Amino acid sequence: MAKSGSKLLAIDKSAAPDAIEQHLLAQIPALEAVSHIHVWQVTSGRTLATLHVRPRDNDQAREVVRTVEKMLKEKFGIEHATIAIDWQESRNGVCSLDKPG
Repeated sequence: MAKSGSKLLAIDKSAAPDAIEQHLLAQIPALEAVSHIHVWQVTSGRTLATLHVRPRDNDQAREVVRTVEKMLKEKFGIEHATIAIDWQESRNGVCSLDKPG
């Protein structure tokens, strides 16, 4: 198995999960909710993120994801984001990573 030379680094506070959530909700009318936001940077200098989005209408999911990707890159310098869609039928807002140790 090949080894990756990447290590995780701290991120700029402008890309803090709270700032990302507030910005996306304020700028994307078709977006109902954002959750499970995790941002990190690897030694290559690339900033990555994972997050969940819930469109107001399931038919808007593709548009919402594309807009979120664009805003993450332009506003926060996040080059790659993995975005999960929380469909209207599933509303589980619990993230095990948000719980202490």
